[in-house]
Amino acid sequence: VPIFFSNAIYPLLIKESQISSKRFLKRALHGFGILFMTGLGGAIVIFILASLLVQIVGGRGFELSVEPLKILALGLPFFYTTAILMWVLVILNKQLWLIPIYAIAAIVNISLNFMFIPSYGLKAAAINTVATEGLILLLAVIFIINTLTNDSRRQN
Repeated sequence: VPIFFSNAIYPLLIKESQISSKRFLKRALHGFGILFMTGLGGAIVIFILASLLVQIVGGRGFELSVEPLKILALGLPFFYTTAILMWVLVILNKQLWLIPIYAIAAIVNISLNFMFIPSYGLKAAAINTVATEGLILLLAVIFIINTLTNDSRRQN
């Protein structure tokens, strides 16, 4: 869902970026808000219905999956919003920054998995996944703000 939405809004973001940086930023923030609210709504629904969903999909014997599913649901707003931020970086001609963002995230995720999964199992894997997606979001936002701040200084 977030990829389809982001891909659909991408041409509009390009057009807005060519007209005005303010219009581009407004449209990007609007898309970000839509994706955040959709991810949050999905997270709430999955969190509430986790037991039922696990029972429908897995049946008996999968009850231990409920808690990790709830944890993963909490990461949906992160996952949804990073989709549009990747296109924002491309439009800002900062697509090369995606390499360090995802490299750092991969290193952090693998390290966390090695440290915590042996002792804490599936819950640790779920927490590590959410934390990694949050890190991707944070790094993307930092790079975008840095770019916009530097561009603003150059224009003044």
